[in-house]
Amino acid sequence: MWWLPFVLLLLDGTGLGARLRALAPRACAAFNAAGALTMPLVLRHGLESTTDPAARAAFVEGHLFLWRASWAIWMGAGLTLVAFVAWWGARLGDPRWSVLALAAACAGLACDLAAESLFMSWFPGRMGSLERTAGLLTGGAANGLYTIAGVLLTLRTRTLRGSSLLWTWAVWIAGGFLTASTLAGSVPATVGSTAALMMLFCPWVWFVGRRLA
Repeated sequence: MWWLPFVLLLLDGTGLGARLRALAPRACAAFNAAGALTMPLVLRHGLESTTDPAARAAFVEGHLFLWRASWAIWMGAGLTLVAFVAWWGARLGDPRWSVLALAAACAGLACDLAAESLFMSWFPGRMGSLERTAGLLTGGAANGLYTIAGVLLTLRTRTLRGSSLLWTWAVWIAGGFLTASTLAGSVPATVGSTAALMMLFCPWVWFVGRRLA
């Protein structure tokens, strides 16, 4: 994972580096949209939204490539989200808030990557013992930290007004609901808040990227 920031550091100050940084909002929107599509198409069959543990384990065992590829897409979604937070923070002119938001997003990414590694590597053999832990790491800790990062940046962004500001706060409210429902262990609420968050977030990232650029 460290190769990505290392390569970007080497490219800093070059034209190629500037073009790559400018892609952060679109890359974030694209990866998160792709990840959102994997939920109903692939991942829901191996997660708690399918109530029969034996059926979940059988699906994962029989579709290991699709299962792991889907979680790899979510890893890309987390990485590009951190890149978007860094890109957004660089436009505020307030390094203290920007660094604080980036630190929260990076901590969220660490939780996300840990959870997705568990899903990819330990399922279905240890599904029963690790499913709740992985869910808390990604839907609870990671999503909560990403939401905190977004709130911090929103509070310092003066160019978001009117309907765009309302849309922004709707994204973070949906993120808060997802964290709360995950911590509460409510599968229907988690599924619903995940769907609402993704429907709000993916077009919002593209929109905010154009606005702040």
